[in-house]
Amino acid sequence: MITLYDYIIIGFYLVFMLAIGLVFRRMSKDTSDYFRAGGAMPWWLTGASAWIFSFSAWTFTGAAGKVYESGLLVLCVFYATIFALLFAIWFTCLRFRRMRVITWMEAVRLRYGPFNEQFYTWIKLPLLLLFSGVGLNAIGVFMSAVFNIEMSYMLIILGVVVTLVAFAGGSWAVLASDFVQAFLIVTITLTTAIMVLARPEIGGLGGLLDKVPSAHLNWTELARPELILIWVIGTLWLKFSDENNMERSTMYLMTRSDKDARRMVLIPLIGTLIGPLIWFIPSMAAT
Repeated sequence: MITLYDYIIIGFYLVFMLAIGLVFRRMSKDTSDYFRAGGAMPWWLTGASAWIFSFSAWTFTGAAGKVYESGLLVLCVFYATIFALLFAIWFTCLRFRRMRVITWMEAVRLRYGPFNEQFYTWIKLPLLLLFSGVGLNAIGVFMSAVFNIEMSYMLIILGVVVTLVAFAGGSWAVLASDFVQAFLIVTITLTTAIMVLARPEIGGLGGLLDKVPSAHLNWTELARPELILIWVIGTLWLKFSDENNMERSTMYLMTRSDKDARRMVLIPLIGTLIGPLIWFIPSMAAT
């Protein structure tokens, strides 16, 4: 049951996110500051933002439900990113940072010409509107139930908050809010995992592994090995192309140096290695 303190915390968080946009608006003096933080963003901020961008609320709903049903096979969706990030450290991040542009779309124009720039811009516009609407609707369902506010009004409130944070503060505000979210996700999920493992009926990590169904760890009980292999290969390619395409160059354009461009990739790399193992402990324990 949600108490008054829960309402206060959630309300404070919304106000805090809104304040971030207003505080950081003074740091955007030109288009370079607004879109890429003038190339002066600390590597740990860009790294935290890149990690947050790599997963969504689906991780704690859809993926968690899949872990509950069929075990840790879904981890391949997350760990497929590791190969892509290692390649980015070795090759992609430096090339993207050295493009010397303000936005990644400028790089598309320089590399592929104005026609492709316009085509790619306009073809993405309706898709982004659709994806953003789906994401806003997902959080709107939760917030509407929490505050007992009609869904349409809650969508307007959330849309205004998100727009003001990004529009008023630019890249500085967006990355600052991402860092706050990363901190909250780490602390909350780690605390939850520890509390779950500490329960007597679970018996720690060893007890959890002993109690889960064998199919949760032996994936060949779920599907034929060749089908799993094909799916894993497809997932590897999807993550590789997603992490190393020009659209992802924005994070590298924000960094101060080539060294920082490489260092920032370490945060999503480490987060991807450790995070899923912690996030899905409650789902495994629920089985």
